[in-house]
Amino acid sequence: MDIFDPINHSQALLAELSQAINSNNESEVKTVLGALASHLEQIKTNTSTLQQQITLLSKNQSMTLKQAPIIIAKPELKSGCYIFSGEKGFFCPRCYDNHGNKVATTRLNSKQRICPACRSSLK
Repeated sequence: MDIFDPINHSQALLAELSQAINSNNESEVKTVLGALASHLEQIKTNTSTLQQQITLLSKNQSMTLKQAPIIIAKPELKSGCYIFSGEKGFFCPRCYDNHGNKVATTRLNSKQRICPACRSSLK
């Protein structure tokens, strides 16, 4: 459905109407006014149909968004630290579990890591 064709045709009919009024041709004015009214009614119908489709689509989209489960990425536990998919590094489990913060740990020695935020020692 193209809403612009009837609008463009209505604009052309308005130009014809203007010329018919200038030439004082009453029968031509009535004919053009009838055609213009028909095209304006078609525009009104098309607009109403499009509005209904938009309303239906927005309802469907909001229902889809409400039904979509929220997937929370669960971290893996390795060497006492959390590892998140798509991110590099080892993160402090205490900071993440208690505050939801992803704090990267630093290596203290070959067997131990430490969190710079909460100072917890991780093996």
